[in-house]
Amino acid sequence: MPSQKVNHFAIGSLIVLMAFSSACSNRKAATKSNFETALNKRFQKEKECMALMAFPDDAFGSMAAFDALTDAGMLTKTQNGQKVHYDLSTKGREFWKAKNGGYGQFCYGERTVTEIERFTEPSDMGGVHVSNVTYKYKVINIADWAKLAPVQKTFPYMKTQIDSDSAPNEEQQPLFLMNDGWSAEAR
Repeated sequence: MPSQKVNHFAIGSLIVLMAFSSACSNRKAATKSNFETALNKRFQKEKECMALMAFPDDAFGSMAAFDALTDAGMLTKTQNGQKVHYDLSTKGREFWKAKNGGYGQFCYGERTVTEIERFTEPSDMGGVHVSNVTYKYKVINIADWAKLAPVQKTFPYMKTQIDSDSAPNEEQQPLFLMNDGWSAEAR
């Protein structure tokens, strides 16, 4: 008889364990872990970048932002009298992401979620389940040029992003339930 009790206990424990592990591995469940995975997946594809207007062609005088990037090795500067021309350097091309209209971005790092603060109960919006997720993040894999004091002084937003290691930034993002789990992108 004692062996029957052990078998019932073992079977009951196995059923509870299976139910628990199946709930934990459900990619469609609204959990902090699933939301963190969805956000980090997006951040691996979309680097943290600093927008920059088109390079001035034959500008006059000093342009502090462009000069700071020149000193960091991201741009080259040629001067003819008072006229100044800036262009991407070889190093700058490694970090440059061109946009339409001559604009672009220098990418300097990658976000990673440090904590999911809270999220709304998923609700239906136009046939898609959506949850608004508030999360904290820091920027990792920071390019050396972005750590330079003159660059950070000229671009204070980038400095705030980079300093997120000691004081994580907080943002909110809608996440969408897809057939394969949660996504930070509405496909």
